[in-house]
Amino acid sequence: MGTVEVIGRELFSRQVVPFQIAGVLLLIAVVGAMAVAKGKHGSDMTLPQVPPKGDGPKPEAGSAAAPATPSASQHEVQS
Repeated sequence: MGTVEVIGRELFSRQVVPFQIAGVLLLIAVVGAMAVAKGKHGSDMTLPQVPPKGDGPKPEAGSAAAPATPSASQHEVQS
């Protein structure tokens, strides 16, 4: 067994290449885990969609917000 100094000298002198390879492999594993997690839950983590304007409640007939004449799409439906 050795002290921290002896282990440090061994890692950063003779064993520097295997130490760097281990670090790169760990980095790849972390990035891969993040990609898998995002792919699995990516659609669940989005914000709720706001319905487009015009899909809301229809104004009552005779109110100020209701159009005075039917639109072209309403004419097509009625005929």
